[in-house]
Amino acid sequence: MTSLRRCLASLFLTSGIAAVDMALGERVVLSGLLVLGPVLACVHVEKRCTLVVGGYALLLFVAMSQVQGTLGTFNTSVRVLTLGIGVCMAVCIAHMRAARERTLATVARTAQQALLTPLPPRVGYLLVATRYRCAARDLVLGGDVLDAVSSAYGVRVLIADVRGSGLSAMGTAAATLRHFRNAAYAQRSLLSVTGAVAAAVSEELGAEDFVTATIAEFAPDGQVTIVNCGHHPPAVLGERGARLIDVEPALPLGLHGDYREEKVRLAPGERMLFYTDGLAEARDAEGTMLDLEHELRTLPHAPVLDGVLDDLFKRMDSHTGGRHSDDVSMILCQPDP
Repeated sequence: MTSLRRCLASLFLTSGIAAVDMALGERVVLSGLLVLGPVLACVHVEKRCTLVVGGYALLLFVAMSQVQGTLGTFNTSVRVLTLGIGVCMAVCIAHMRAARERTLATVARTAQQALLTPLPPRVGYLLVATRYRCAARDLVLGGDVLDAVSSAYGVRVLIADVRGSGLSAMGTAAATLRHFRNAAYAQRSLLSVTGAVAAAVSEELGAEDFVTATIAEFAPDGQVTIVNCGHHPPAVLGERGARLIDVEPALPLGLHGDYREEKVRLAPGERMLFYTDGLAEARDAEGTMLDLEHELRTLPHAPVLDGVLDDLFKRMDSHTGGRHSDDVSMILCQPDP
């Protein structure tokens, strides 16, 4: 629909220039500006639409020349040729732009898939389900990070949200993921993991950049150790409903926070949900924020983790009408020794 609106805008611009030219008569000649319609189209829409706008501009010029009695003169012939060349150039630009965008989209999708490799349904003794959707639909590129690794000290989980989006955010996200994997296997305590990740990430961030994150460690008996670095609190989902974990957040990674651990014990069958801004701050067309606590409390206790996340995604899309301005990431974990 956006492409159609832009195509119509180009047609209206062309019609407006022709109308003004006809109204001014011989005092001012604006027919040369008819090329602006195809030029505007080639920047935003595909070559077929650009060709339509260009053909419309040429027909308008011929019709205007007929009405003004200048059709067939040398000056008019030169202007038609010039306009035709401009239309051809606009169509070529639209074709090259579309080809470049397809190439960039393929590269971005490949990079994103390498960065967010789908997690297996089981990591060690932890059942895992994940969902990810990028706000930049055309590039499938964002700054959210999800990961889970089974180390000698327990199964460790990361969810992080890099400030911003695009290539810069993806680079920071890749660095965060790399440093987490290195620290998760090597460091004995979760605080040591967080400190190592924070120190390494800080060296790669700009002056105004930061990364909110939650790093958690699951034990086989259901105990979960959590370090919250400026992120949204995780939620516990069970057959008796849901609750948000009251975890006092420290400063995000990159801002040199004083990190501390919180411990939560999951009852048999309970799951823990981690998520990013895209879910917590999802808004409808009027700006009303999703009541996440209510949605979690009324969420059915599906036997399969993927079913829970699918249901939650549907509820979010129902509230927002399918619109989303931020990356959405979720990871649901359930100990299963």
